[in-house]
Amino acid sequence: MDAFLTVFTTVTRWIDINPLGSADILFKSASAITVFLCRYAKRRDSIIGTALFICWVYQIYQTVAGDRIAASSDVLLSGILFIVIFSAGGNIMSVVVISKLMSRIKSIWLLIKRPFTFMVKK
Repeated sequence: MDAFLTVFTTVTRWIDINPLGSADILFKSASAITVFLCRYAKRRDSIIGTALFICWVYQIYQTVAGDRIAASSDVLLSGILFIVIFSAGGNIMSVVVISKLMSRIKSIWLLIKRPFTFMVKK
């Protein structure tokens, strides 16, 4: 029981000292778990997902070991990346499809927003 309390106290103290690092670890680990649990139908998707998973695990290790210090921009980018990957269901290649869909919706919105002009014969 003393060992558990010692580890718990050490972890909470590290979280208190490094709030940005702990938030970055939280977002990166959530993204890694989401990508890891995704079922890939294609080979290319699984290779990209595995490479990203390895990079996230290595960055988490570096942050915990103290070799890397997380900045607020790192936390923001990790959070946005997690939201995009989570909305895509963990499939990395469908994120590309989502970006194409968003650009198409944006172009349609610009057409709708444009005022209607009618040609009047003089």
